[in-house]
Amino acid sequence: MENIQNTVQQFLVRHQMFYRQIDLDQCLDDYVREMEAGLNGEESSLPMLPAYVAVDESSINEKKIISIDAGGTNLRVALVSFDKNGECRVEEMQKYRMPGIEKQISSGTFFEILAGYVSPLLHATNTIVISFAYPAEITPAMDGKIIRMVKEIKIDGIQGSLLGERLKESIIRTAGQECHVFVTNDTVATCLAGIASAKKNVFGSYIGFVLGTGINSCYIEKVENIKKLKAGFDKKSMIINVESANYNRQPKGDIDILFDQTTIDPGHNSLEKMVSGGYLGALVDDIIRRSAKEGLFSSRFYEAYEKIDELDTIEIGKYIEGEDSVLLKAYKDQGDKEKLFYLIKYTIKRAAKLAALQVAGAAVKCGEGASGDKPVCITAEGSTYYKLKGMKDEIERYLQDWLRDKRGIFTKVIQVEHAVIKGAAIAGLFNGYKI
Repeated sequence: MENIQNTVQQFLVRHQMFYRQIDLDQCLDDYVREMEAGLNGEESSLPMLPAYVAVDESSINEKKIISIDAGGTNLRVALVSFDKNGECRVEEMQKYRMPGIEKQISSGTFFEILAGYVSPLLHATNTIVISFAYPAEITPAMDGKIIRMVKEIKIDGIQGSLLGERLKESIIRTAGQECHVFVTNDTVATCLAGIASAKKNVFGSYIGFVLGTGINSCYIEKVENIKKLKAGFDKKSMIINVESANYNRQPKGDIDILFDQTTIDPGHNSLEKMVSGGYLGALVDDIIRRSAKEGLFSSRFYEAYEKIDELDTIEIGKYIEGEDSVLLKAYKDQGDKEKLFYLIKYTIKRAAKLAALQVAGAAVKCGEGASGDKPVCITAEGSTYYKLKGMKDEIERYLQDWLRDKRGIFTKVIQVEHAVIKGAAIAGLFNGYKI
């Protein structure tokens, strides 16, 4: 009788796609070396971008800020109010689709749309902070020079633009109002939200971690270790946006390499395409099609699956939860059903292992967490982390087994409601200040 789990494992092993083929200890050492190269300004797949943000809790006082969360799929705009005790309230939240996700647009159209979303809130404040979930070099003045758009967002002519400056110009042109615009990264915003919410807890350091449509992490680094830092920053530490999505030294299978060629930016964001919600469904689709062609499934399954449109991560999540999914239309017998389940399960396990890698790298590099009394706080955000079955539990298990038990680094994962929106507003309060 066929051992279905072994059959699926053998297929994945042949293609270097099985999660147990990843040596975490070797990968972690490689990852930390790549982080150090990025901090030194040497060639590295990890940009290690200075955020020019640190924390001064005395700066949290009565103020209102327009906060924008430009994410991988959705764009949220809200008014964030801080009271005299530093508590914040999110008001007038509006949610839109991220411009450029459904069709190609120009950079001018993008900024006009963004200005239109912001204008109704300008009556309350003229201070705006954008949390930008795409690679951007933050300037000492906290504008953001866009490096490139990723996550399949299609905006012509935006590369190299100063995000804050362009939005300010559009607001003046469309609303006739002067404003101040600051830019931060969504992972940095997540980290700041965690710091602000952890007042009653004692932590050794803080990490921001986002796993949704995309993936990224940030952590607090000593300024003396940021060798490439040119502009003066008179504080001892600064948040570093790792841009871990672009990491490319992790083990890859031949299906990963072929899948990368089907995306709009081949050669970029290698880790993200193996892990994040924006790609995981399509990657599983490629894995299923390859395995079906190699005879893993019955001929009846292959014929039925050919009629299914390309998968997304939501559909594979429904399938492993036992909910109604398009995948239910494909299998015709119990053997096919189980093979499909294990293909998806093992792909999620591999994604979790690689996601844990970049969080562990930040934990090692921050140099804290040696005591269980002062663990490293990981503020986690993102629908793939919290909603895709198995992802959260697997990542946290790796962090415990791999960091705490093997390396003596204690961590604690927390969740903050509206973390990116709140954290972006906090970045506006702290711009260029101290930690």
